[in-house]
Amino acid sequence: MCNKPRLGPRIVGDMLRYLLAITAAAVLAAGPVFAFDLFDGEAAAVSDLIRCPNPKITSDVGLPDLWSCVFPGADVVKVFINEDGNGSVENVKVMWNHWTRDTGYGVHADKEMAEAWVTAIATRFAPEAVDGVLDAFRGNADASIAGDGHILVYTYFKGPAIDERLITITASEPSAAASPPAQAYKSVADISGGVSLICRNPQREYNLVYVEGTPAVVVNPDSESVAWPVLSVLFDDRQHIVIADLEQPGMAAHVQLRPYLKDDIFSSGEMVQTDGCYAFT
Repeated sequence: MCNKPRLGPRIVGDMLRYLLAITAAAVLAAGPVFAFDLFDGEAAAVSDLIRCPNPKITSDVGLPDLWSCVFPGADVVKVFINEDGNGSVENVKVMWNHWTRDTGYGVHADKEMAEAWVTAIATRFAPEAVDGVLDAFRGNADASIAGDGHILVYTYFKGPAIDERLITITASEPSAAASPPAQAYKSVADISGGVSLICRNPQREYNLVYVEGTPAVVVNPDSESVAWPVLSVLFDDRQHIVIADLEQPGMAAHVQLRPYLKDDIFSSGEMVQTDGCYAFT
């Protein structure tokens, strides 16, 4: 039985409240970051964003530097920034070693802090897809999420007592036709005459066109012109989502028009990919 002291509930609660507050502010104010800052600047920004209690830089001769932050207690929530050897950033990683068997800390140790750190970091690197990043992190299927300027790859590994949940963030070059950040439609009037979205993932960029009340979402109407049959539409004062059949076994697209613009891909009921989108006219 491990007797390592943990942070008290009041301190953890204060940190969670802080992270929720700065995350809400960041979602409202964030714009796309098309590249990482230099290593020192990125480390300082991330450290401040997650309110890291114990930042550390590891420097070894001949090796790139490594910035790390491990949430104290069970030591299962971790953030790493890998330098590329030239003062820039290779990648950013967020890891949760998810205990599924009690070995002294209980099961699901520090789950709330893991999700708080993931949400806070997502506001920096994929501000238009924060919910999608968190949904992927909670799931058990690998996923790739395209932000504006960054790619977030989630991998899940099931172990006998610990599940590894890892998000690796790398920079991506904006395309020549890069657009303003994704915007949410404010009312159904904005899309009543039809909406055209440009969506991106690490493999391709594609155009989705949907006209309210029509039976299909059309993919790349100017080239391949594939139709995804509409299965249902979720619409209320909080959301507008068109659910379409990808015409592959168990596959469906959830094309979100409110509160975010994005295309969530589901396989057998589990989200496996989120593609960021923006309005195209």
